[in-house]
Amino acid sequence: MQLLTSDDPRRRALEALPRRTGGAAAVGVDPPRGMERMEIGAALPGRSLADLGEELLTGRVQERAGLHVASTTARLEVGTRLIMTLRLGPLRIDVPCEVVEVREEPGLASFTYATLAGHPEQGLERFTVIASPGAEPELRITAVSAPALWWSRLGSPVTRLLQRRITARYLDALRTRTPEPPRR
Repeated sequence: MQLLTSDDPRRRALEALPRRTGGAAAVGVDPPRGMERMEIGAALPGRSLADLGEELLTGRVQERAGLHVASTTARLEVGTRLIMTLRLGPLRIDVPCEVVEVREEPGLASFTYATLAGHPEQGLERFTVIASPGAEPELRITAVSAPALWWSRLGSPVTRLLQRRITARYLDALRTRTPEPPRR
């Protein structure tokens, strides 16, 4: 994850963006009218909660899923703003977000972000890794969203498909452990 320094113009622009949605609690309930709820989950055998939580709370999940991540903090915390960039051939889509909830408890690591103005979707997305005693850790991703930009509304079926594919890539990113870089 690239850390945006205080003198980086992208950081100033990111910090000036208004948030579109309310608090993180909306992820856990029925979606408001006009919004869709998506939930995906799977076991992550052979992985420890500590490692998974670290990948989750440092943005490595998004990076390993193929997004470039630039953030206002090195570790995700409430108030962190980030820009994730998705490249589709020559097309580049910036998706600005703000972390609105972080939970680290025994058996659980989680964060939720709200979309910011300029994100193709309006809504919230929560990433949770849970590990019950004696069970394999499990990842759950829950999103409540609606198209927000003219092109994402116009191409809604395509943007929903893209959202599902990226969510599946997040899951795949956590299913495999990242090898440690060689020490020199």
